[in-house]
Amino acid sequence: MIVTGHKRLLFALASGALNILIFPKAELTLFSWIALVPLLVAIYGERRNSRSFLYGCLCGVVFFFGSCYWIINVLENYGGLGRLGSMLSFLLLVVYLSLFYAGFALIFAGFARHFPKGCFLMAPAIWVSSEYLRGQLLTGFPWCLLGYALVDYSNLARIAA
Repeated sequence: MIVTGHKRLLFALASGALNILIFPKAELTLFSWIALVPLLVAIYGERRNSRSFLYGCLCGVVFFFGSCYWIINVLENYGGLGRLGSMLSFLLLVVYLSLFYAGFALIFAGFARHFPKGCFLMAPAIWVSSEYLRGQLLTGFPWCLLGYALVDYSNLARIAA
């Protein structure tokens, strides 16, 4: 399914929203199986790298704003940054973390252009690699990784072993 125009933007934003629903408060963990599908649909067939990057970045911004909002209070109450400093620091963190979504989108879009039928087989490896890098680079940010949503499913852990 190839979407065009503003629908791509809506699909990317919807993917970010689905990712939010996976984690605490909503804890709709079954969405973890499909949360990236709208982003993949948005990127698939996109010819411009800049737009693929933008869609990935927007998806990440929505996700991190919606799932890590509590960091503002931590920075204000325990970091002593004040409200404005906390909000600006959080904004920088969200932009930085969204770059991993954008990188994933960029790489997937490249595969989609060169291997349109096989690109979806590469998507899991690209995604896991981007999350691994997010957890390791610059002291890492290993929170809200997609696999965490399935931590309570012990049968999956047995298969993975």
